[in-house]
Amino acid sequence: MATENQADTLDPFPALDTSSTLFGTLQTSKAYNPLGSPSSPLSTSPFTAFQISPTDILNTITERKPCPTCNRFVKYFCHDCFVVDEACENVMPKLELPIGIDVIKHPGERSGKSTAIHARLISPTSVSIYPSTSIPTYSDPSRILLLYPAPDAQTLDTIPLDSFDKLLVIDGTWKQAISILKYTTVLSSFRKVTLHPRKTMFWRYQDRSENYLATIEAIYYFLVDYCEKGKGGYEGEFDNLLWWYKYFYELIQGVYRGNPEGKQFNSKHRKDYIMYE
Repeated sequence: MATENQADTLDPFPALDTSSTLFGTLQTSKAYNPLGSPSSPLSTSPFTAFQISPTDILNTITERKPCPTCNRFVKYFCHDCFVVDEACENVMPKLELPIGIDVIKHPGERSGKSTAIHARLISPTSVSIYPSTSIPTYSDPSRILLLYPAPDAQTLDTIPLDSFDKLLVIDGTWKQAISILKYTTVLSSFRKVTLHPRKTMFWRYQDRSENYLATIEAIYYFLVDYCEKGKGGYEGEFDNLLWWYKYFYELIQGVYRGNPEGKQFNSKHRKDYIMYE
């Protein structure tokens, strides 16, 4: 959901103030969160608590290459064609999700800044991305859920799993999301679902709560809640959805922690994001 500046963030608290970002509801929860206590000091990557496949292969990608589809020079993957570097093509994990997910992207949202693309790469048969100007027509709108913290949004605790087939997720800043809902009446007509509070690991600066999630985190935790309700527990089934997210988190941490004198916290990063030892 929202990107970079406030950005790519999904709020699990239903703030009505338009300066906030999307998603969630304020309530006490014992919802699954491998990161543990938000106040716990982190001396190693928090992603060691997840069941995520090794990302070492990505360290071998050192330069940009032309995308075989659009010929644009990209590193790791093409944000527009969803084609990954050949080095990781057969290594990157793939997941089939229990429901289809459509990401509705604001036209002003830069693809290179969105983590929603990670979900499309890992789950190409389950996740689609559409511009907000080309939202699909759904045959049965009553079976669609929109992940959005509206006043009438509910958590999955109160929504029967057999009552919906698809989840819609808005990708854009909070202001962009408000704009999409204001001018796209079909979205506002869908049932709204929200998340229990979790702590974000998103690295870009935002002046919001640490419970404002990146889009990929919001999708991931929705699936965790879905699994917990459907099976009575979660055992890491969808952790690989964070494969790219984990790599970029650790890459940025490594660059800054490896040279603390030359690279310090700046306005592009969330306060206290870099865990200097």
